[in-house]
Amino acid sequence: MKSGQRKSWQKPGNIFLALLIPALLTFHFATHPFATELAGRSINLSAYSAPHRQNFASALARLDGTVIKPGQTFSFNQRLGERASRGGYVPAPGYLGNDRFATSGGGICLISSNLYQLALLSGLDVVERSNHVRPVSSVAPGLDATVWYGSQDLRLKNNLPYPVEISTRIEGNFAYMKILGKAGLKPIKRRLERKEIARDNRTCLVEVYLLSSETENGSPETRLVSRDCYRIGR
Repeated sequence: MKSGQRKSWQKPGNIFLALLIPALLTFHFATHPFATELAGRSINLSAYSAPHRQNFASALARLDGTVIKPGQTFSFNQRLGERASRGGYVPAPGYLGNDRFATSGGGICLISSNLYQLALLSGLDVVERSNHVRPVSSVAPGLDATVWYGSQDLRLKNNLPYPVEISTRIEGNFAYMKILGKAGLKPIKRRLERKEIARDNRTCLVEVYLLSSETENGSPETRLVSRDCYRIGR
């Protein structure tokens, strides 16, 4: 190399880029701490009534940006509060036990049910969850999580070593829900599997399993999540 001739990486432009890129990454991680999607899904809302969609929007707006710290337990009812008009909720058909009738905030079990599934797929612990008495059209049996302010709740505990964030939005006829972890994570692949193990003319029994591609010790795992009984007869 001739005297005074610089290597390519020593050129001012390349040196600037070498310094800039780590700085940009540091800035990105600092301003976007929840950059890794642990679990997410889209929900088609086109078949739902305007009151239902209003309740979905109100619930999702309250969930968006919720951070669950390590060791913290999240309460769906506490986060959303009472389903009253001051919270943006309107009467819409909903379920309570065997009955279906119009109630303020009706239909938001669709949101709690999807959040329940995302929590399982993200590795969160389910502290409290109840299934519907009867199967509902919006969610497959075994994957539902009914909520009723003051009685039935969905509670999730973050036993992960890092905080997670619930991210939601509505675009057109679709709602999008995600649970995000810190930047740089390599998410564990998980999926849910339903099995109807018994049925007669009055009831059906459903089991749900969580299948993980790997665990902390590096091996795959299949775990029973729930065993729910539903009334299907009159």
